[in-house]
Amino acid sequence: MPHHRTRFAEKQIIRDMAFSPCVAIVGMRQIGKSTLLKHFSKRYYTFDDDAFAGEFQRNAQVLLTLPHFPLAIDEIQKHPPAFDALKYAIDNHKVPGRFLISGSVRFASRKAIRESLTGRVMTINLLPMSLAECHQKALSRFIEKALQRSDESLTDSIKRAQWTSENTLLKYAEQGGMPGICFARDQPLRKRYFESHLDTLLGRDIQLIRRTSLSVLTLLRLFRELAALQGSPINLAALARNANTSIPTLKNTLEAFEGLFLIRPYGETYYIEDLGLSHFVHRGSDLLDRKSMIKILFHEFRTQLNLTQNLSADMQPYSTRGGIDIPFVITTADSQTLAIAVDDSEDPSEKSLKGLTWFCKKNPTAKKLILCRRKEPITMTNGTLCLPWTWVF
Repeated sequence: MPHHRTRFAEKQIIRDMAFSPCVAIVGMRQIGKSTLLKHFSKRYYTFDDDAFAGEFQRNAQVLLTLPHFPLAIDEIQKHPPAFDALKYAIDNHKVPGRFLISGSVRFASRKAIRESLTGRVMTINLLPMSLAECHQKALSRFIEKALQRSDESLTDSIKRAQWTSENTLLKYAEQGGMPGICFARDQPLRKRYFESHLDTLLGRDIQLIRRTSLSVLTLLRLFRELAALQGSPINLAALARNANTSIPTLKNTLEAFEGLFLIRPYGETYYIEDLGLSHFVHRGSDLLDRKSMIKILFHEFRTQLNLTQNLSADMQPYSTRGGIDIPFVITTADSQTLAIAVDDSEDPSEKSLKGLTWFCKKNPTAKKLILCRRKEPITMTNGTLCLPWTWVF
């Protein structure tokens, strides 16, 4: 299987470069930022290269004004003064498409970076490769179609487009979507790649976000526990006790993990940014349970929301003290709402049906559906559409 894959974000890069003098591609290490910078630039530099770092420190404005744009600067967070130099260059010549930069930390997590780039850069959050990207299929528009179409037309449209299986999804959940790692066929080799990846992030890069005295082993133990707790509400006090640290230190560490794109908050829980990394640090059960399905669906839905150009929407879980649990409630900018329940059986559970019914009484214009392990769709007697969960992809 060749390693090169066309990325869905490429269209977004082209679009943003037509309007902004500087486009930033940010995301976790090993997800393909450097490949995209090299593809779209005429000159490429990286602060991983000590020689370039020294040359930039001596002659920044010369390097930033030489011809042959776009100019790409990789891993720019390693040299914070570069942001002020970019600010000066952009303010003096605001021509679209001049600079492409990348970073493996959230720029907003560092005040100096945030202030230098405000109003001067379009930021693209590059996610790990989706299942469709790994297999070079089209981006699924399941959410968009579910919001806009009737149940009958949705079923017909999605059924024609569906192509994957549970086995394919489980393999993807094991390997993940980090191009530098997921295409390694040899499992022991992938293990070594993941170990090296975490050692770099927890042993070095985390200090760029928050100075911490916690050892790499403690940070890794905390990260493993977060992986095991995915989908469950996080108890900060219990987590701090298990990590043998204070709650303030724990909060700072969680912010640092977010800043490195290691974790992503969702409601009262966190999800590991890449499914393969999640599987590596916490394998869990080999059985496909509801929590595993929700985790895989979360990664797909966030990809669709991030990349569907004409879909501006927010996604949150919904739960009540009375036991209502709807893992995905998607609300668009024009107030359309889609509530999605998930079951790990072939037929929808009474709990899911009652939960959606209760939710729709409170939100009468909301659309609702259930994803479960069926082979074919079915409409329940109360009008709720139930679809095979593999059709989402």
